[in-house]
Amino acid sequence: PCIHKVSKEKYAEIIKDVTNFLNGDTKKIEAVLKEKMTALSESENFEGAIVLRDKLNLIFKLKQRAVNILPRKVDVDVFSLMQNERQGVVTYMAVRGGKLMGVENFPTQGAISAGVLESFLPQFYLTNKLTVSKILVDQAISEVSGLETYLSPDKNLTITKPVRGDLVKLLKEAEHNGQEYLDKNLDKLIQKEHMTLGA
Repeated sequence: PCIHKVSKEKYAEIIKDVTNFLNGDTKKIEAVLKEKMTALSESENFEGAIVLRDKLNLIFKLKQRAVNILPRKVDVDVFSLMQNERQGVVTYMAVRGGKLMGVENFPTQGAISAGVLESFLPQFYLTNKLTVSKILVDQAISEVSGLETYLSPDKNLTITKPVRGDLVKLLKEAEHNGQEYLDKNLDKLIQKEHMTLGA
């Protein structure tokens, strides 16, 4: 295979750009995309310009999601549980530097049983590196100290359910995301059932 080598300086610049992007600084990549989009439009390559426009819109949406939702810098992982009559969902949020950096939903079949987080968290961190010292949950966990030690035997880890203050906002945001996911999925299930009945 062909390998395109880059200099250490170029590599460092690439890493810096990626780091800046992940930290919410998208000015450089936006400028590059806008410049390319303009060039494509001027050459009447409108399909290519539309693709870049969509990428710019995606960056804008990501910036809207990665807003400062805390007045102070904090790094935490957040987990919430939501359910309806059809299914449940565990919602994970990554908050870094007080910014919401990512959301992921893990659906479950049927009602969520008690103690689901006790079994979910160890599975989650088998494939996702634990990089924070605090985990927020919206459900009480029995034997929480044992789970903290299991997940992080070499450093202090706190798993907590905040009841007041700024951190409660994070749980509410996770629950909101989980409810949105369930609502959209329920609509899809109902549409699928209607199509099946009408077949």
